[in-house]
Amino acid sequence: MITVFGATGTTGAPLVDTLLAKGATVRAVTSNPASLDALKAKGCEAVVASFTDPAALARACNGAEKIYLVTPAHLDMRQWKANVIAAAKAAGADETVVYGRAPFDKDASKALAEQFKAAVGPDGANVIYDPVGGDYAEPALRSIGWEGRYLVVGFPAGIPKLPLNLTLLKSCDVCGVFWGAFAARDPKANAAHVEHLFRLWEEGKISPHVSETFAFEDGGKAIAKLANRGAIGKLVVKVAE
Repeated sequence: MITVFGATGTTGAPLVDTLLAKGATVRAVTSNPASLDALKAKGCEAVVASFTDPAALARACNGAEKIYLVTPAHLDMRQWKANVIAAAKAAGADETVVYGRAPFDKDASKALAEQFKAAVGPDGANVIYDPVGGDYAEPALRSIGWEGRYLVVGFPAGIPKLPLNLTLLKSCDVCGVFWGAFAARDPKANAAHVEHLFRLWEEGKISPHVSETFAFEDGGKAIAKLANRGAIGKLVVKVAE
């Protein structure tokens, strides 16, 4: 069982479709009761839970082997994370890590690296997916396993400076994941990926959700809806008829 929070959101909705297409058992979590029927129609278990309701979070996490959670930027984010982590632990999650806010001095960076190492175990992490960067990157790299792969996905926390001696000591790879450049440089491979996605869609295994369509002159309304977290799945702005 994989629990996906924000199952109707920008990243959660396509993740639910992808997991179902691969045959996974999915529990889709939403804060909007009106979304339950659409989620159930996809073939997953659908539940309503709020980040402010620890009991509902515990039910959402119960029995889950893996949990997907990306919290929005919000003043209550710290408490929301704490509630979800408590629920995940109660449901039997193997490891969780709560880290502080950067910037880190040398001692704080070392302490975070020790947290990561304790979480992944003595053999280190096989793959690290890093969409954050900044001062969190080096502690994460220090927790990687022998011949592991470190995926650089983004760096909203800042562009990190990694000590390359760590890559030598771990014989690991640091790999940039830049879809836009990949699509431009290898259009055939990208086209094959897109074709595969369309095949999954034609077979009914994934169903990208478009909750609302806007005329071009109303594009500002679409942006405002995204900013206010009012979008469910994707919003489409039509440039022309």
